[in-house]
Amino acid sequence: MAKRVIGIALSMAMLAMASCTPPEGRTVQIHFGGSSPGAVMFYMVGAFSTVVTPLVPGVNITNVTTGAAFDNAIQVARGELDLGLTQDMIVQQLLSNTGAFADPQWHGVGDDLMAVAWTHSNDFYFVAFRDSGIQSIEDLNGRIVSTGPPGSGVQFIANMVLDALNLDLERQHLAFADTVFAMREGRIDAVAMTGSPAGAITELAETEDIIIIPFTYEQINLLVEVNPLFFPDYLPPIYRGMVGPTLLPHFKIIMVAHRSVPDQIIYDILNAAFQPSSLEAMTLMHPNWANFVGDIQSARDNNIPVHPGALRFFQENPWAPRQS
Repeated sequence: MAKRVIGIALSMAMLAMASCTPPEGRTVQIHFGGSSPGAVMFYMVGAFSTVVTPLVPGVNITNVTTGAAFDNAIQVARGELDLGLTQDMIVQQLLSNTGAFADPQWHGVGDDLMAVAWTHSNDFYFVAFRDSGIQSIEDLNGRIVSTGPPGSGVQFIANMVLDALNLDLERQHLAFADTVFAMREGRIDAVAMTGSPAGAITELAETEDIIIIPFTYEQINLLVEVNPLFFPDYLPPIYRGMVGPTLLPHFKIIMVAHRSVPDQIIYDILNAAFQPSSLEAMTLMHPNWANFVGDIQSARDNNIPVHPGALRFFQENPWAPRQS
């Protein structure tokens, strides 16, 4: 079990590991990393923990506020979190010690990071006020843009996008909830975001006329050259003021676990989460849970090890949704 959840006597801990189930009368705390309030993962993990915890006896799943995807991958890998939502690109780079994790200090850090399931395809986008004069990605040049808080998946993707497209702008690193105030006060011209609907952007759109800045296929092709896990897709008009689908770069979000989380606990959590009633309840809380699937082949294709509990669950339960 991850470092933070070892809170019982050694003999009982050994019994728990041997049986892969919580000792009678004990509750195992599973710390699940999402993001800070205002971002998608905060609400997704909140929905998951609320619905799944009552269905898994002896297990309590806690929604842990974090810096989001980048931070989650590192904390799970180090055993500071048990579960986390992160980006497939971050996991790939951490395991291969490339990109953001090329420095020797990261070598071996990802050895205990394992895939559990894929949650959804995620989008990356910039938001500006419609009267700001920003109508295209090129219009961001010379502007002040919040690229997400330090350690967030937004910052990770934003840096990759801005560098690949050679955009020259001032990057600020605001918390998701603070971007709404900064936009209204004119301290920033645009904000980068991953995932939709995002609470901070939904709130902004309720009172302001916003625009989601479209990408071109040529720009997304440049991103694919940097990392082939990018792919083009359209964001439907989910925010107030959007007039139609918007072309954006996309990537996948993956649920990961530390290797030491007992197999049976991962199995039981997935069994509870994939029940039709659970998926329906979680989707009502956040629509991205409608896309929750197992995707063992994608993990193997990207050299991401699959947690044994997840592997056994998908092998024994063909009814569970999975990537076609």
